[in-house]
Amino acid sequence: MRYLVNRAVMQDLDKNTIEKMNMPGAVLMERAALAVVEELSREGLDLSQVLVICGTGNNGGDGLAVARLLHFQKVTVTVVILGKEEKMSALTKLQLSILNQYSIPVLFNNIPEKEYTTIIDAVFGIGLSRNITGEYEKAVTYMNQSPAYTVAVDIPSGIDADTGKIHHIAVKADMTVTFAYGKVGLYLFPGASYAGKLLVKDIGIYQREDICDRNNPLIFTYELQDLLLLKKRRENSHKGTYGRLLLIAGSENMSGAAFLSASSAYRSGVGLVKILTADTNRQILQSLIPEAVLETYPANEETVQIDLAFLERAMNWCDAIAIGPGLGISRFTTAIVEKVLQRTDKPVVMDADALTILAKNPEFLQNHKQPVILTPHLGEMARLTGENTDTVKDGIMDITFQFAKKNGILCVCKDSHSIVSDGNKVCLNLSGNHGMATAGSGDVLTGIIGALLAQGNDPFPAAGLGTFIHGLAGDEAAKTNAKTSMMARDLLTGINKLMITKEALKDETV
Repeated sequence: MRYLVNRAVMQDLDKNTIEKMNMPGAVLMERAALAVVEELSREGLDLSQVLVICGTGNNGGDGLAVARLLHFQKVTVTVVILGKEEKMSALTKLQLSILNQYSIPVLFNNIPEKEYTTIIDAVFGIGLSRNITGEYEKAVTYMNQSPAYTVAVDIPSGIDADTGKIHHIAVKADMTVTFAYGKVGLYLFPGASYAGKLLVKDIGIYQREDICDRNNPLIFTYELQDLLLLKKRRENSHKGTYGRLLLIAGSENMSGAAFLSASSAYRSGVGLVKILTADTNRQILQSLIPEAVLETYPANEETVQIDLAFLERAMNWCDAIAIGPGLGISRFTTAIVEKVLQRTDKPVVMDADALTILAKNPEFLQNHKQPVILTPHLGEMARLTGENTDTVKDGIMDITFQFAKKNGILCVCKDSHSIVSDGNKVCLNLSGNHGMATAGSGDVLTGIIGALLAQGNDPFPAAGLGTFIHGLAGDEAAKTNAKTSMMARDLLTGINKLMITKEALKDETV
């Protein structure tokens, strides 16, 4: 896994490196500039005419150091500082004095009108928390309108390092060179779409193992090698070894959701799936997925006396429960959701209609005995929290974290980059693509997570790695399908291809 940081943690790491490790800030600034110049060369950029635009904070100091290093390489560099010299940070004043000693000209608040091949954005760093206006806004507009290749130092000016929010306007970079750790705002949208090619460079920041505290949760993202954290399969085994999943899904005219969830569960390695569904789905599901066991109830549930003894038996049989895809919303299914949460200690993953029922009956979550994983999309998360969808999207990480903490559950808030949190730590998922924005994709995720739970994986890796697998399956599917034309069933083939990769990883470590 790879750690990510927010503004507060990164500033704390900088402070610890300087104050506790006695690393001069000027040395860190020099190493940051060297890292940027190194990447400019590695990318083979046209450096015949370079413009470096700096602010008065330390990000501007990084830019001034970059300009000096390029000057030493005989690059024609134009240096512009926005703001007043008296407001410069101490380190930026130091960098300016060095440029003056080398007779490198510096302009204040005036960008010469000429053609540039590369622009270095060093105006604002991760500390920005206000809207960009005035001369700064004009400079950002200039950079965005220029045909030059734009490289952002640490973060594109205007992007919030914690949320990815745009502070009125932001630099649309072609490449961002950031330092020590990836900043969360570079991975959350819209910030992620402004970063361009993102490179994380080591500059000697003190890398503590405890890079979070009670006010700043541990934030990380999974990588391919982390698939080996999942439960290993044994040569001497049988279907019971790999768990039994109870899938409560499907209603009249909604058999597809049950099929996709059950199929993805099998593709993800579970030994046996029992689908509890409306009786109108029996024939089609037996035809589509004969590997599954079926137990059915009358489709017209409202006319049936609610006797859920069959549910009790099914819950006793299984190792994990997945509930919600295509379930329908009625008095009968509401009773099922309530009983699942109140009468079993088996881990549960809930999606779709189960979440709608839960939003209408939040008391169902009180005093639950089992690990519970909710997988809402933004609209469902809005209903669960009482917020509007835009608010959830803008604050997706904090809202997911607080909701999970408040309810003692694990939450997967689905978005282009989904957030997984248990109210203690946060996983930001970076796998997947826009081809997965299609009906049934969430049903596939439910099956994957349910399968990992049934196989005995702990809830957080089941949810986090399940979401990661889901995205990777989408990336595999995109290799052989146009993203525009992708369907949820393509993810099933993607899971299969991914598991081949996972088994190859295992063999490499032997």
